[in-house]
Amino acid sequence: IDFMTSNLMLPAGGLCIAMFAGWIMLQQHSENELAIPDQGYKVWRVVIRYVSPCAVFLIFLHVAGVL
Repeated sequence: IDFMTSNLMLPAGGLCIAMFAGWIMLQQHSENELAIPDQGYKVWRVVIRYVSPCAVFLIFLHVAGVL
């Protein structure tokens, strides 16, 4: 159970949160919630949409033994 929760469910949850924050949550809501300058928000948006899901997926593959 420990292996499943820490190595499989945590990366899956992180991937779901990143996908929700980057693609589903309205831009106005996330912009208001973060309250960072415009340029910083644009960088955050790119990272949360593209970099974070790829990184979490690679971690998931590594833990699963594929990589």
